[in-house]
Amino acid sequence: PMVSPKGGYAIIAGLSPDGTELNVELLDAVTGGLRRLDSYFPTDWSADDEWLIQIARGPLNLVSTATGQQWPIEHDLPGCYSAVWIDR
Repeated sequence: PMVSPKGGYAIIAGLSPDGTELNVELLDAVTGGLRRLDSYFPTDWSADDEWLIQIARGPLNLVSTATGQQWPIEHDLPGCYSAVWIDR
């Protein structure tokens, strides 16, 4: 699993039982709750644990860890295969 900077969340990924699909879930370390994500790796966390940025088969995907809401971010970089969060 990929643990968030403050340890409040972790990303858990694995293949579906039939091996045809990648399941990516957000684990809340406090409640033990799991939330399914529609995105794929690589992933990077914001320093405050509140956001994830992911690659989602084309667009980037911004995810709120509090609500699970996901926002696609379109871009025109066909060779974009990673996402990194930079706090300023």
